[in-house]
Amino acid sequence: MEIKDPVPYVGKTMYSDMISDNVSPEGRATASRRYTEMIIDLFLSKELKEEVGENKYYRMSLGERIKGIANTTSKEIIDTLYRIKDFGDKAAHFNPNVELREKDIEKISKDALGIFELILIDYFKKTDFHRTYNTAVIFSTLFPQIRANVLSKLYNNVYIRKQKDREIFHKYIIALVKSNKANKAKEILRKYKKKGVIDYIVYDIEMQSIKNISEGMRRDKLPIPQVIEDCKRNFEDVLKDISDAETHENEGLINIINILLEQYSESDMGDLEANKIYYNILNIL
Repeated sequence: MEIKDPVPYVGKTMYSDMISDNVSPEGRATASRRYTEMIIDLFLSKELKEEVGENKYYRMSLGERIKGIANTTSKEIIDTLYRIKDFGDKAAHFNPNVELREKDIEKISKDALGIFELILIDYFKKTDFHRTYNTAVIFSTLFPQIRANVLSKLYNNVYIRKQKDREIFHKYIIALVKSNKANKAKEILRKYKKKGVIDYIVYDIEMQSIKNISEGMRRDKLPIPQVIEDCKRNFEDVLKDISDAETHENEGLINIINILLEQYSESDMGDLEANKIYYNILNIL
């Protein structure tokens, strides 16, 4: 099965059950609940395990684990975990008066798969996205739709003329295009230009970036990950080229991505153009 979402290797079976039309509604809801247990275990439980010990940790209920990580985890993640837990609990118990609607199951599955993005958002709100030059390069190894969703939460359009927000916005536009949402990127640019958030120079530069990237995608020359093995390929390729100092400075981000990608094999890059850059907006403005 091809994995096109940020799914750790050990979660592949749960992922399959979450998205399968051949699994019962109760089974899909239970899979989403188990998936959140895995996400907590892999990404969010380090401090809790150190506090209570691993033996006690694995005897804790899901609700106890969520409560135990609340002080070190964003409210948005905690609220999402509780929502998935409650829905999974409802699915696990027979009640003829409770209907598991398809749209609710789809929403819970989407919420579960979106926790990885929330973890990245939480990380970048605590640690500057511009920590080093290669912070963004490391982040760029992930699926473009993940990058777009994360970046959309990091820039402030009120201050988009400031260097930090301008660069994040630029990367957001690029990520949208690479996730096949060029029209959405253009709509955002037109809206921001009309409102005066960006001027015509930024507008023209970003429109040219969209054109160039779209052309590269049509020629199938850009290493845009389509499956998770492609992310692994890009990640390992970037790590080979950064210094020990950069690796140390970006240890937190590298650890998050490494947990996601460990056990996966790298795909073949072939003749794709690695680390292709279109217009560094900060060098132009």
